Amino acid sequence: PLAVDPEILAGQPFLVEADLGQDTLGRLVVRQAGRLEAVQPKVVVCMGGTAAQALLGRTVLITKERGKFVNSESGPATFITIHPSAIYRRGEKAEQEKEYRRFASEMKQVQRKLESMQTD
Repeated sequence: PLAVDPEILAGQPFLVEADLGQDTLGRLVVRQAGRLEAVQPKVVVCMGGTAAQALLGRTVLITKERGKFVNSESGPATFITIHPSAIYRRGEKAEQEKEYRRFASEMKQVQRKLESMQTD
């Protein structure tokens, strides 16, 4: 059985530094947003408005800020996207597939950012 972090079960904001492919820098780490100092990620991906608002301390309109890196007082590069569950809330299968492709494209954008940070 999959072990689930208690913060996730409690519905607390969390962040994921994910391994996005064979050549990627990251390892899967799930942490509550308040633990950034301990984890010291190079990139934070806020999946959904709740996570973005918790980290940035302001209202975040996903429709306007999705797919962008934004400035954050927390330090690391901060990327905003939808929560993956939003993909499946789309009505039609074609819409779900379109959202999935966009989300996957955004994760590749994050991967490129991580790779560019390693070469800098």
